[in-house]
Amino acid sequence: THIKTLKRVSYGFKSFSNMRIRIFLTEGLIEINH
Repeated sequence: THIKTLKRVSYGFKSFSNMRIRIFLTEGLIEINH
């Protein structure tokens, strides 16, 4: 159960970091377009 929770937390952190990168990329694209 401990390993499962660790995997879940690490997976959530990965998705969170990917979401942040996606937001930064979209903001950068908007800034470049403007």
